Amino acid sequence: MTVVAAASFILVVHPGLAATGVRELIDLARAKPGQLTYASTGTGGTNHLVAELFSSMTGVRMVHVPYKGGGPLLTDLLGGQIMVALSGLLTAPQFEKSGKLRVLGHTGGHRLASWPDMPTIAEGIPGFELVG
Repeated sequence: MTVVAAASFILVVHPGLAATGVRELIDLARAKPGQLTYASTGTGGTNHLVAELFSSMTGVRMVHVPYKGGGPLLTDLLGGQIMVALSGLLTAPQFEKSGKLRVLGHTGGHRLASWPDMPTIAEGIPGFELVG
């Protein structure tokens, strides 16, 4: 088998959430169990399972809100109806630059050459790595 490409997910939050890093998100979610919402593009989808791994490894409890696709998910995340999501890399930079979303990290094992300021989630949760 040959790997042609590997893609990670990025952990994004609405800027109204008082978390600027992975550890702060964990602390906030622990302080408010079951009060933070996170979105996925559907129950059992990859980003749902990545979020469940995040919850399992950190012991946080957030409310899962499944969507039928990335468009409605992004609309509600930008509008503040949901606060946390794991998204693809393609849409995040434009929304972070405009201040509409805050990127906390990505699921890959090392920092990206194309986005060196973005930490990996593993920097806040040792051992956390997932690429598709």
